[in-house]
Amino acid sequence: MALKIGYLMMVCWLIYVVYSIQHVDAWNDDNRVAIAIFLAFAGLVIFPVYFVSIYLFGELRKRMQR
Repeated sequence: MALKIGYLMMVCWLIYVVYSIQHVDAWNDDNRVAIAIFLAFAGLVIFPVYFVSIYLFGELRKRMQR
């Protein structure tokens, strides 16, 4: 279930990144570009950490069951 939630969040993030890239010219005036760039780079850090932590938690749970 955690992987499905992660995949859903990642797809939403990717849609937002593509949307923000397409509307970068319209966003220059009110500084929304900085927020879009920050969210793009934050996603590049957060999602790998999320999926690795889910993997490690699953491995830990397997070891605890043995």
